[in-house]
Amino acid sequence: MVVIGLWALFGWLIGSIVLMTQEPLVGLLGLLLGWIPMLLVLIFARLTLEFYVAMARTAQNTAGTRMELERMRSFNG
Repeated sequence: MVVIGLWALFGWLIGSIVLMTQEPLVGLLGLLLGWIPMLLVLIFARLTLEFYVAMARTAQNTAGTRMELERMRSFNG
């Protein structure tokens, strides 16, 4: 998320301002619409991290359930 913030500051904001000196309309459009790709990247990064956390928790819960079932089988058997 820090990388996305740095990308926003240096890549988008400064790039749009510099572009406005050469092509004012294109620079203005970049300034007004340039936040959309960063928002999409941020959303995708958050979804990816949430997915990995959910997978890790599922693996932990599955391992705990398996150990509990094995303990119950050895107790009954």
